[in-house]
Amino acid sequence: MEETKEIIAIVCNAISGRKCLEVYYESKSGKKPRTVEPYIVGIKDGGKGNIFFAALPLEELSKNMDDRKLRHYLLKDIDIRRIKVLSETFIEPGVPRKKIVDTPTIKVICRFIYPDEDGQEVMKKWVKKY
Repeated sequence: MEETKEIIAIVCNAISGRKCLEVYYESKSGKKPRTVEPYIVGIKDGGKGNIFFAALPLEELSKNMDDRKLRHYLLKDIDIRRIKVLSETFIEPGVPRKKIVDTPTIKVICRFIYPDEDGQEVMKKWVKKY
């Protein structure tokens, strides 16, 4: 659980600093580095309550906004020793805003806060134990 909290802190800090991440993540296609723009950390509401972060792989940026697919990365599958906060930054999420602010099926731990939002109000809705 301590490692999970550390990964949450790293990802949440990257989100608030609008920094890209490089993560090594194991999936069906293998364990490989992925460079992503992280936007949200949450707990899947249905099922096992897995903690994940949603991010856009940089290669998706070449697609039209509506065709881009956020990926979910389970924290339990991330090697904390191989997660890097990069110097590359982003201005706003490269996906439709609704995908970041309208999340009824997850409990939000942290997320990207848009410039026109009241950050204090947004954070009141976040899960506090992490």
